[in-house]
Amino acid sequence: MKLKRTTGVATLLAGVLTSGGVLADGGAGAQGSLAFGEGGVQTQGDASAGGPAASGGAALEIGLFGGALLPSEDHNFQQEALPHQRFKKLAPELGARFGIYPWGFLGAELEAGAMPTSTADARSAGLYALRAHGVLQHSFGALTPFLLVGGGRMGGDSDAMGTDSDPLLHFGLGAKLRLDDFVGLRLDLRDNLTQKNGAADGSLTHHPEALLGLSFTFDLGGRSKPADGDRDGFADDQDRCPTEAGVAPDGCPDLDPDKDGVPLPEDKCPEQAGVAPDGCPDLDADKDGIPLPQDKCPEEPETVNNYQDEDGCPDTVPEKVKKFTGAVEGIQFATGKATITPRSFATLDQAVAVLKEYGELRVLITGHTDNVGDHDANVKLSEARATAVRDYFIKKGIAAERIDVKGMGPDQPVAGNDTPAGQAKNRRIEFKMQ
Repeated sequence: MKLKRTTGVATLLAGVLTSGGVLADGGAGAQGSLAFGEGGVQTQGDASAGGPAASGGAALEIGLFGGALLPSEDHNFQQEALPHQRFKKLAPELGARFGIYPWGFLGAELEAGAMPTSTADARSAGLYALRAHGVLQHSFGALTPFLLVGGGRMGGDSDAMGTDSDPLLHFGLGAKLRLDDFVGLRLDLRDNLTQKNGAADGSLTHHPEALLGLSFTFDLGGRSKPADGDRDGFADDQDRCPTEAGVAPDGCPDLDPDKDGVPLPEDKCPEQAGVAPDGCPDLDADKDGIPLPQDKCPEEPETVNNYQDEDGCPDTVPEKVKKFTGAVEGIQFATGKATITPRSFATLDQAVAVLKEYGELRVLITGHTDNVGDHDANVKLSEARATAVRDYFIKKGIAAERIDVKGMGPDQPVAGNDTPAGQAKNRRIEFKMQ
């Protein structure tokens, strides 16, 4: 947009801000609130600085805003001798407003906004709006929803269509959120109605608009502010718990801050949503016996199959691993010794290959014997044989920290020891992949 098109709007905005500053200097102080309801407008803080609206006293509000306007395709911002064109569908907007609130629930505002844009043929253009409206609002703690309706003038300036403006009717709703006793956020959703192009006088077209801005509130004096003994932003006459700082809507403490349905004092974990009876998170929701954080699949139970049984996830044992899970056939030792016989090497080498392929696996090697001979000697022998297998694996390149050994002696038989065949089955090496 050319400089000549923005000069008038910029001058107007400067005038609004200047007049607002003069009025502010004449006020009783620079304390105020963005929420202007009857009582209950403060967030937690000093009740002596609750702002004018907390008591229904007069207040001045000055604001800056930005947003977007959706210009109607049927706008009438053109000189009659020039052809009609659409503006770009979305026009950014900047502006300022000045408001006076004689009472906490009712006020009047003036505002001006400028919207740089372009026409459909990509030629420079600009829109502007000058508006006045009444505001009806009610506070809920620091949040103040409001309705507004008013009138003014909206116009445009472009090379393609010249300069023109039309009367404006606008209405909308929004909310103010007080950040402290002086500054707050404000959201407006509006519709602007102006004359429709090519239609009879009084036929209107729509220009929707969304605005977000900062507002600054000044106390102009008024009635004394109500007492707020617990300084939670709710006046004592509206606070159901006047001696305990609380939250909306009634000023009482939030007995369930994590919203898990378990109130204080029963909730032992008030900052984490949990389950009855103590309000703490269920560390073993899938009931597989593996709690968080060890359980990598907290919503699915572990498949107990001697393969990665500690991660808490369901799984299927790979066929290669399954071959070396449990008692392993083909591992033999010299009688009464922990010396591995050469015929066992092929089986052990296959186990080494599996451990190398599945590098995340650990293995527990357990030695077992029959019940022939001294019990303690058999336990020592079984552990020595498991250690011999471990040493073989390490020699073949398997990291020592991946291997654990245990000797069970004759204490876990898988067959009867009253026959040579049963004794042979009990003399075994077992692998447990983890």
